[in-house]
Amino acid sequence: APHAFLSVSKQGIAGIVETTGNCDCHVVLRAETRSSSSAHTVSSDAHGFTDALRLASAELKKHGLPARVLIDCGVSNEAAAQAPGTTGSQRQVALVEEVASAVAEGETSIF
Repeated sequence: APHAFLSVSKQGIAGIVETTGNCDCHVVLRAETRSSSSAHTVSSDAHGFTDALRLASAELKKHGLPARVLIDCGVSNEAAAQAPGTTGSQRQVALVEEVASAVAEGETSIF
């Protein structure tokens, strides 16, 4: 689907960029701990992201789009601070393992 968004050029000029869209993936979910600052951040409990994944997949299907969702396993400083005793890189490894486990168990919506 066509997509338009605000961007900044290499010269520092703001403008609207238009693309033909992305036929492979339409939604990116963050796989770190819940935060009041982001309604779309998903739980980091074992497969806790599956509720958000199911909701996103259902919405995509409802609108005739492929039910493929990208899971962002990046870890913010805030998320690392919420997991005492772990570093950001340790938290990131745990998130990747959770997502990989869901794929291994047959989850087909993860892109």
